Amino acid sequence: MKYGAMCSCDGPAPKSDIPSALLCKMKQEFEYWYPLDIRVSGKDLIQNHLTFSIYNTFALADAGDGMDDANFVTETAESAVLRLTKELAWMEEIIASESSLRSGPPSTFADRVFANEINIAVKGTKKSYDAFMFRDALKS
Repeated sequence: MKYGAMCSCDGPAPKSDIPSALLCKMKQEFEYWYPLDIRVSGKDLIQNHLTFSIYNTFALADAGDGMDDANFVTETAESAVLRLTKELAWMEEIIASESSLRSGPPSTFADRVFANEINIAVKGTKKSYDAFMFRDALKS
């Protein structure tokens, strides 16, 4: 793997168009919420167990807002699993048919519109998290 600039938080950062400082901040945020310092599962279980630990955060985010106790609703959890299953199947289909991946200019008008919509969603998500409105954050 080729590496870009050194990451000030620790070690080399992967080569990327994303500024190293932002990569470091993202890494620090991830490690704050997922301080996994040991792995006790086998390589064959990464898809199941370790990925599921991240999914749990989303299951909990949809369980209520504010500082109230979580309100687990079976139908909501089943719906989330179904959406994730459909998304995984779609991703596998797209990856399997590499010919459908576009090639051409690195940035089109549609790319810029998409990036703008993502930035709006990120700002809305932060606003919702700051207000402890976890369901709204999850939806945005």
